[in-house]
Amino acid sequence: MKIYKKRLELLRKNMRENHLDVCVILNSDPHLNEYLSEHYQAVQWLCGFDGSAGTLVVTHDYAGLWTDGRYFEQALRQLPSDVVLEKQSAVRNYRQQLANFSKKGWKIGIDFSILPLAAYKELCNLLNPALLIDCDCIGNIWKERPKRVTHEIYAHELDVSRVQKLRDVRTKMQQMGAQWHYISSLDDIAWITNLRGSDILYNPVFFAFLLISKNEAQLFLHIKSLPKSLQKELYADGFCLFPYKHAQKELAKLKKKDVLVDRITTRTAHILQQNGNTLHEELAPSTLQKACKSEAVIARIQDAMIRDGIALCRFFTWLEQALLAKELDEYDIDTHLTAFRAEMEHYVGNSFATIAGFGANGALPHYQAKRGTCAKLVGDNLLLIDSGAQYLDGTTDITRVVPVGKPNDAQKRDYTLVLQAHIAIAQARFPEKIAMPLLDSIARAPLWHEGLDYAHGTGHGVGYFLNVHEGPQSLSLNAPISERTQVHAGMVTSIEPGIYREGQWGIRLENLVVAAPSAHAGFLEFVPLTLCPFEPQLIVCAMLTQSQKEWLDSYHTRVWELLSPHLSGAAREWLAKRTCPK
Repeated sequence: MKIYKKRLELLRKNMRENHLDVCVILNSDPHLNEYLSEHYQAVQWLCGFDGSAGTLVVTHDYAGLWTDGRYFEQALRQLPSDVVLEKQSAVRNYRQQLANFSKKGWKIGIDFSILPLAAYKELCNLLNPALLIDCDCIGNIWKERPKRVTHEIYAHELDVSRVQKLRDVRTKMQQMGAQWHYISSLDDIAWITNLRGSDILYNPVFFAFLLISKNEAQLFLHIKSLPKSLQKELYADGFCLFPYKHAQKELAKLKKKDVLVDRITTRTAHILQQNGNTLHEELAPSTLQKACKSEAVIARIQDAMIRDGIALCRFFTWLEQALLAKELDEYDIDTHLTAFRAEMEHYVGNSFATIAGFGANGALPHYQAKRGTCAKLVGDNLLLIDSGAQYLDGTTDITRVVPVGKPNDAQKRDYTLVLQAHIAIAQARFPEKIAMPLLDSIARAPLWHEGLDYAHGTGHGVGYFLNVHEGPQSLSLNAPISERTQVHAGMVTSIEPGIYREGQWGIRLENLVVAAPSAHAGFLEFVPLTLCPFEPQLIVCAMLTQSQKEWLDSYHTRVWELLSPHLSGAAREWLAKRTCPK
């Protein structure tokens, strides 16, 4: 922990030299990615916290890490004693703290190149904008800062060509009254160009910016990462290639234009605004087009789910046998599950860091086991496994909970309550284009009835061999109720309610589903894509209604029919036992 004290001292020295009273360190990068390359993991470098959501606020005599309920326990374990955990909520965040500092006239340093424009606007409403100083607070002190690493970019062919996608984007631009469209979100760029990469851990994307007009499509990327053959294809399809670092220089050439932007940084906005451009801040056309998967794409995703389900059945069969034969730890779960998936056709890698939490660690929603220091699977308790994979034809994300030893009645009751919550939203029918956050309470209702809740959203969008967390839809009561978060047919979303007993166990049950037309015109329903049985040892059948039993039996029948032809021996027997009617 001494290393973090030294780094904070270096930061404060730099603040004094630059006449700053406050420095804000963001978990962000110029593309506003969720997962960051090592170059941008400044929060972790300064205080040791490695969660995906956290903001560090530092003054000359205070340091506070702001994060949400998913990471409270993790932060308490990782933060040094001189960094305070500030518990973020829907009504309390770091921006309000900065507003209090501004009342004293304090100057606040924050890196505009990674500050979301939406966050900047909220800050401007709370405090005097003149007190916000665009400053890279750690650039001069992080001497061993990792370099930005780029990898080879490759083609990912889809039914819709990049030429057609460009045409569709331009049509939407014209309808919105935009002459230019600037895109910095890497998943949108990968989708439009039908390209993939590996510049960001777990997400098959590459560093790039894209600037589109009626007649031009300027793609800024590390050209050496793109094979010559693909360079020729892109030129033929109407894309002009520029070095990645030239993006801002080209943006600065735009003057008095109508520019469509979405999910951009404050520095980008200022570059555009200083030349008299008008910003149209609306949902990028590609974001909604990407989220609404075609029937052909859904069919491919289902194929990926079948292979993922096969790997999971083989893994859980191995786990059941291994627990009887030898002592395992949480890290073993990660390595073996990854190995089973790696045997599957079209496997590329994991879609996020596997969460394998035994007992009390399962109560940490984003726990990650470390080799040599993680818990051993010893004694009677529950093992929560949240994992996923990237296949060339789909992205998966699933959470299951299994007993190690003999489960107790309280654990069974909690499991069944979470299953009821999962089934509640999985059974729901709802009007097309309803704001998805409005559906969140359907899942929470069975838990609320028992005075229980969970501190994360119920679900998130998922990409097609892209980001495991994809917008614009969000099944979360904290998400905005707006046109942006409406449900459309073809959207793939997770359903993952949970119960977390601090210091005891955690339960989360997650499937991916696709929104599809229901029997009633104008209404949608969720169709399961994930294929893996729920744990019969943990289900209290007496707690389930007849309707819930019918849903569970129907789901298990589907799992059996799609997976059993590909399994044999012990894995087939394991699946048969877990898909019997209730």
